[in-house]
This record gives sequence, C-alpha cells and structure tokens, in this order.
Amino acid sequence: MQKYVKFFNIAQQLKFVKRKGWTRFPLIQEVESVADHSWMIQMIALSLPTNELNKDKCIKIALLHDLAEVIVGDIIPSENMPANEKKQKEDNAMKMMVQDLDEDIKNELYSIHKEYENGESIEAEVVRELDKLEMLFQAFDYEQKYKVRLDEFYTCETRIKTKYVRPLLDELLKQREQFLSQ
Repeated sequence: MQKYVKFFNIAQQLKFVKRKGWTRFPLIQEVESVADHSWMIQMIALSLPTNELNKDKCIKIALLHDLAEVIVGDIIPSENMPANEKKQKEDNAMKMMVQDLDEDIKNELYSIHKEYENGESIEAEVVRELDKLEMLFQAFDYEQKYKVRLDEFYTCETRIKTKYVRPLLDELLKQREQFLSQ
C-alpha cells in the first residue's frame, strides 16, 4: 500500500497547480486549479445528453488527461514549447508517476493517458473537445465575475466539432453574446 499512498500524495498536488492561462489576468483573483478543471470535464462528460458514448471511459480519460501536469506544470501555448516536446515531457511524467504501481493498474492508467494523447477513440476525441469547452465555461464565468473580456480564449471554438460537444458550445456562445450585449 505504500506505493499507492506515494502515488496519491503526488496526484493530490494537482489541486495546487493553477491553470496558468488565467494567471496572466490580474483581475482574476481566484484562479482555478488543474484539478478543478479536470473535475468539471468529468461532470460534463457524465452529463452529456447521449447514450452513444462510453461515459465511464470519458470520465476516466478526463480524470487522467492532465495528471502529468503535477510534475511538468501547466504548459500553455504562449510558452511556445513544441508539441512533441510537451507530449514527451508529459509521457515521461506519467511513466514516472505510475512506475511503482501494480502492473495491471500501471498499465491501465498509462494506456488511458496514451489513448487521450493519441486520440485513439471517440471518447478521447470528445474529452479533448470537453477540455476546450470547459476552458470556455471558465472564461465565461470569469467574464461575468470579474468584468473582464477574455476573447482570446474563444479562438479554440473552431476545434470543437463533434455532435456531442458542439451543441453545448453553441449554447454557451449564445449565452455569452447575450451577456456581452447587456
């Protein structure tokens, strides 16, 4: 059990890794953590109005999709790190985190990580889109709370295309437009 306590002690540190993109805005006083972000993606995945997806798989992918950031930090696009370098750092971090776990658990966690990174299933693709959607939900929340415009975050909307996620984005954009026109 010692190896699991060690793993959980590392994993729980995700609660203290702030989403770096939001820290660039001084008006945003309470920046969400990466764990907050991952939790909300899981909530959205669980609540998606469809029976066509394996929601348990979506939740597992969402739970693990940013876990490596506890080691590598939240690497944001403005840092201009090449995608292959970021992917390699995160892959190495995941391997290191799970290396001492029992073989079946280690393999499951690492394979979920790889499935997401490589977009190997519709569930992985949906979670990738939910990752962007959650960021937009958070941006809209901050815009309302802190009276700040966060237009730069909405440029990712063109990458949300699936029939599972796009309708949610369209509704969010509609509500944002109404809010901004007030």
